[in-house]
Amino acid sequence: MKNKVRLFWITTLVVIISLNFISCGPPRLSGIVSIEGDPRVGKTLTANIGSLGGSGIITYQWLRDGAIAVADTNEYTLQPADRGSAITVTVIRSDNSGSVSSSPVTPWGYAVGETGPGGGIIFYVDLNGFTMTDTGETAYYLEAAPANMATTLRWSTTTNWQNAPNVAGTSQAIGTGRHNTALILAVDATAPAALACRNFSNNGLSDWFLPSRDELNQLYRNRAAVGNLGTGWFWSSSQDLSIYGWYQYFANGLQSIYYEYNDNNVRAVRAF
Repeated sequence: MKNKVRLFWITTLVVIISLNFISCGPPRLSGIVSIEGDPRVGKTLTANIGSLGGSGIITYQWLRDGAIAVADTNEYTLQPADRGSAITVTVIRSDNSGSVSSSPVTPWGYAVGETGPGGGIIFYVDLNGFTMTDTGETAYYLEAAPANMATTLRWSTTTNWQNAPNVAGTSQAIGTGRHNTALILAVDATAPAALACRNFSNNGLSDWFLPSRDELNQLYRNRAAVGNLGTGWFWSSSQDLSIYGWYQYFANGLQSIYYEYNDNNVRAVRAF
């Protein structure tokens, strides 16, 4: 009888110790962390933590190829240095219940002043996109050719205003320059400024065009990032009153119209 009593107490003691051990420490952090948002340079990513275990304060660590890029925020705006890297976010609770990391995303895209696919310089970025009126496609960037055309050029082949070609349908907005260039050449097949841009090729790309008035203005506004533009007058592909072309003075940004038989600077651009 005494032996049975001892066995009972030993068994009970073991059960109590086991229960105390199981109840020690905070619940382990568990769940799935995901990254939401457009992975383009300049866009903002958000950490979606869903329902995570644990009870402490949540902190975040955004990592670029495993190295901390920024911490303590659930959002991260992608930088040019992030392009092509593996971006992840790790969520940590202050109660030492562990951490959970997301799967990586690989950012892409460009910032103003960076070298574009055509070997030129990005001078305009619209993260929401703009419509190219010739094809209806959405573009996000405008890239300037590496240099101006070697010589100043006329807008059209005319030698006086009375014979200036009427190019119907040119526009001034961003996204219209490529269509304008095609319209000019459909009426005046050897129009010097437009033809030089269409024939330009660099870095294996040949989709360059004469910028519209508003595209040209963006080139002026970001001239410091582009470099080697100079301070002269530049032609756009936008026509006005059938005998004038819009042009811009890069010394002060003045935009005006001028007779098409005059020679001015030309810088080809492309959109993508």
